[in-house]
Amino acid sequence: MCVLILLYLIAAVIMFLISWSFTVVSLALVSLIYYYVSLKGKAGDWGDGFKSAYFRLALRSLRSLGANQVHPKNWYPIPLIFCRPWGKLPENVPCHPKLADFANCMRKKA
Repeated sequence: MCVLILLYLIAAVIMFLISWSFTVVSLALVSLIYYYVSLKGKAGDWGDGFKSAYFRLALRSLRSLGANQVHPKNWYPIPLIFCRPWGKLPENVPCHPKLADFANCMRKKA
C-alpha cells in the first residue's frame, strides 16, 4: 500500500513538472468521477468471466440447435434404457433382459 502511494506521488510530481495547468484539470476530473461513482454506488453483481463464457457458450449452442432441420425420413429414435447392470441400480428399477436387444433393433443401421 505504501509503495502505491509513493508511485502515485511520483507520477503527480512528474505531471506537475510537465504542465501544472493540465495536472490541475486532470486531478479535478478524476475527483469528480470518483465522487460521482461513490454517490451512485455499485449497480449490481457483474459476475465473473468464467460464468459469462459458459453462458455465451450455452446460448450459442441453443441457437444452433434449430439451424439444421432433420428430414423425417432420416429420423430414428435414440433410446435411453435404465437397467440394473451388476446391481448398480436399486432393486425397484424395472428391467427386462431383452430390453437392450429391442433398443439395438430400433437403432439406425449403417
